[in-house]
Formats: sequence, structure tokens, C-alpha cells
Amino acid sequence: MSNELSHFEHQPPGNVGPVARFLKNVITSKYIPFWTFHVPTVPYIAFLALKARSPFFFGATNPCMADHGFRPMTKHQLLDQIDPTFLPKTIVVERDANLDEVEKTLGEAGLTYPIVAKPNRGERGWRVEKVRDRESLQSYLNNSNCQVILQEYLSQPHELGVFYWRMPGEKKGHISSIVRKELYQVVGDGKSSLGNLVEAQPEKLRFFPAVRENFADRMDDIIPDGEIVVLDIVGHMSHGTVFKAANALVNERVCETFDQISAGIDGFYYGRYDVKVADLARFQTGEAPKVLEINLTASIPSHIFDPEVSIWEAYRVMFYHWNVLYEIARANNRRGVPYIRISQAVNYLKRMAQRRLTQESTS
Repeated sequence: MSNELSHFEHQPPGNVGPVARFLKNVITSKYIPFWTFHVPTVPYIAFLALKARSPFFFGATNPCMADHGFRPMTKHQLLDQIDPTFLPKTIVVERDANLDEVEKTLGEAGLTYPIVAKPNRGERGWRVEKVRDRESLQSYLNNSNCQVILQEYLSQPHELGVFYWRMPGEKKGHISSIVRKELYQVVGDGKSSLGNLVEAQPEKLRFFPAVRENFADRMDDIIPDGEIVVLDIVGHMSHGTVFKAANALVNERVCETFDQISAGIDGFYYGRYDVKVADLARFQTGEAPKVLEINLTASIPSHIFDPEVSIWEAYRVMFYHWNVLYEIARANNRRGVPYIRISQAVNYLKRMAQRRLTQESTS
């Protein structure tokens, strides 16, 4: 492993100048397609491709993915390889499954309402929903077009995105990014109604229509002082989540925890864990998190979307991680993992386009 990859020191956020803040806000705006954020990295990716002699070198990064790295495994296939100690209770059902049979399986797994439902294939929080009762579950299954994961609803207050990578042949990995996700929520003051609290966040009002139905009968309720009402459980910017850089949480014990989690996943070297944590201090001393999902090769170190991380720092981190990805892919290729063929890439892009159309039509 090169010295360049042996350690990564994150520059703490702060003192973001007006120009850098403006550029960051523009390039991550909801009015601009998200892919534009990646445009400045394209020349560097092309340079790495020339070095690797393959335009799709990144396909060798995580051999656990199908098609030699281009077609991701389902969410459950990945989670199923992890020690259950680190997982919420989970079952997988077919989209046309009989509801009575589903509820029987839920009971056998020790799952009770509310639960979290999500498609076994999907991204960016698509169709991740909190299901409160039998009727809601039936409606969710009726509107699904693929296998569905039903998962224990976790009440832990902290959701983190932990970016982990490890060089092939090494037992110890690295954590190069932790982001703390502040879900779309309001905090009661003992005086204001839920509706008033929602309106007091005008910068987030555009996210509320998507969840209004779930809170229609609570809008006039006075929320007790200090009570947190989570309006959307999906930890993504498109759902109102605010990302806060939390790299100060990284220490040796945390790295050891994610080495242990990752050890069971054959062929996983680079990606981001989305986890729930009960207490940040205990997390730093080795308390096991609960893994919600694993995001593979296309993952981004999400702390860069903290408003206090400058655009310059964000791209420095992006370039660094592309170099990490390249070094892992090259090492795997030397160990016999092939790069992606053009025909595989074309087939993958067709599938991705179809999936995006499906997600947009059912959003």
C-alpha cells in the first residue's frame, strides 16, 4: 500500500468563505441534477482509467458485486453475511406475498409494528417507509415491484454514515469519513403545535408534503418541551436530512468494530455503512452499532455535504477516495479479479436507466 493511502487526516469544517459556501450551495442545490457534482472529478477518473488501462477499472474494487463488480448484490444478500449482533431483526418477503403469512413470519422473527419497509433493490432512500400497522403494510406490498425487506424499527437517536475501506490482503481497514445525519424532525417547546413547529423551519417546508399524510391527525397537537418528532426516517438530503461531519468520532476501537463487521463479507473492500447508534460516547468505546445498509463502490464520503465543509475540501476528499478506489481495484486485479468489459457496462447502464425510470414513476 502506498504511503499516500496509509493515513487520511480530515481537515475540520469551519471558516468557510462566502465564495466557497456559494459554490457548495449551488452545486448541491435541488435545482441542479446531482450528477453535476461529479463533473470536476471526471478528468481525474479518466487519468486513473488510463493508468489502469481500463475505463471501468473500479469494477474490481468490490468483488462481492456480481458481473465482476458492476451489478450490486441485493441489500439483504450483503446484510445476510454480517454477524446478526450488528443487525436489526430483518426478513425478506415477495411483493405479492400473502399478508397473513407475512405477519406470521414477522411474529416468528420477533418483529412487531411499527417496522421499516424498503425494496431489496433501490437507492437514495427510494420507498423506505415506516409501516405502522397491517393496513399500511398491505398497501406497501400492493405498490411494490420487487422483493421487500421488513426490518425492525430502531429507536436509537443517532444515525451515522461510516465510510470504510481496506486494502486486499490486509486485516485492518480504515475509516476515512463519518457523517452524523440529522433527520428531518422538529423539537417541541411545550407551547407550539406540530404544525407551528413545521412552519418554523421554512427552509425545509418543501420536504413536508411527502410526509404530511402521516401526521395529518397530529398537526394541532402541542408537542411537549424537548420531545423530538421525526417527520421522515430516511437519512438522505432529498428527504430533509442535514449532514454534519463527525470524523472526530474515529478512533482505534471504532475501526476495530468495523473490521469485525466487514470480516464476514467476502470481497468487500470499499463502501459506506449506514448505522444506528444509541450513544456516541459508547460507540467510540466499541459498543456495537446496528447496520441498516451497506453502500458499495458508488458510495460517497457523505461528511462532505456538511454545510460547513467547503467546496475545496469536498473535492479534495473526493479525489482522495477515487485514488483509494483505484489502488484497491488495481490490487484486486493483480490477484485475479477482472476489470469490467464494455458489454457488461452497457448492460448495467440499461438496467440502471430502467430502475431510475421505475423509481421516478413510483415516487
